[in-house]
Amino acid sequence: MVTITDYKSDSIVDDDNLAPSAFMEMADQIQDNSYGQFVFDRYNAINAWATKPTLGTAGTNTKIGIISFQNAAVPVETFSPVKVPDTFKEDANITLELFAYSTTASNDVMIEISILGVAPTESVDPAPSYIALPAITMPASTSTYVKTTVTLTPAQHGLARGDLLYLTIKREGTAAGDTHTGEYVLVHAVITYAKGELDV
Repeated sequence: MVTITDYKSDSIVDDDNLAPSAFMEMADQIQDNSYGQFVFDRYNAINAWATKPTLGTAGTNTKIGIISFQNAAVPVETFSPVKVPDTFKEDANITLELFAYSTTASNDVMIEISILGVAPTESVDPAPSYIALPAITMPASTSTYVKTTVTLTPAQHGLARGDLLYLTIKREGTAAGDTHTGEYVLVHAVITYAKGELDV
């Protein structure tokens, strides 16, 4: 019988023992590769702000739910809040992915996002706190997906287990940097988060 200290490079056979440090490393790897997701789309959009995007369905071969942020305006969309689970790793980054397209020629779109966590003792109607994204250049070919990925640190997202997570998306269509003359058509938004214990 032998004690395996490096399970990545040493052969493991029946009756071998893994050292405690190897087990801990394996547990860390499992934790590091454990993720959950929140999905936001046409179907959990609230569409209740003063300037609203247009909710609709598009496609010839397939039907996809869309949220169209018009140009030369400041349309805002918020989504029905989701509960942050007890497995959420509060001291880890989260990633937001926006999947969108346009039906017109390319140019830049200016998007701002707000991600807020509301605890049981806080207001259920929080004011958005926006983060401006770098300009999103739409594809030259219409109806072609563009994916925008945003990573937020714990200091930026401030989410805690048990919170209600509010996502709001705004197009700054009247800003000088927003040169896209067509709609920014959002199909899908996904927040990916790490699961695990808190670091100490």
